[in-house]
Amino acid sequence: MNKIFLFVFTLFLITGCGFKVVDDSKLNFSIEGVNTTSNINRLNYLIKKNLNKINSSSGKIPLQINLNLQLEKNIYEEDNNKIITKYALILKTNAVITNNDTKQIIDKFTITHQVVYNKNSSRSTNIKTEQKLYETLSMDTTNSIFQKIKNKLNDI
Repeated sequence: MNKIFLFVFTLFLITGCGFKVVDDSKLNFSIEGVNTTSNINRLNYLIKKNLNKINSSSGKIPLQINLNLQLEKNIYEEDNNKIITKYALILKTNAVITNNDTKQIIDKFTITHQVVYNKNSSRSTNIKTEQKLYETLSMDTTNSIFQKIKNKLNDI
């Protein structure tokens, strides 16, 4: 009897709390332009491409996104003989989101993502690994930018 009461009470509490699932299919903004500056052209291209994929043409608020990307490659781990075994790629993104109609700055934020990878013996394998990690970093950054914009515009 006690379990049934607890179940009904919990069900009533959860359904009556006013919680709504956010619907990503109905975006109230559209991305009209993305300007990027970076020391890695591949990252510029990937992030622009990913942002254009999630763009909604039916959005009411036209946005301009300005991104400043800074990629750093640091030594993450060395063994006892001071031989590098792991590297860390750190992508810092400074974003400025403006409304294209009013030219008003909606939000400024910084996003940082880090990926660690093992150093390989051949240089070509290291380059291929870095290229794959660029895609991972660009997807993570794009998703973070999208979530920040969505949360900011849903608050307005």
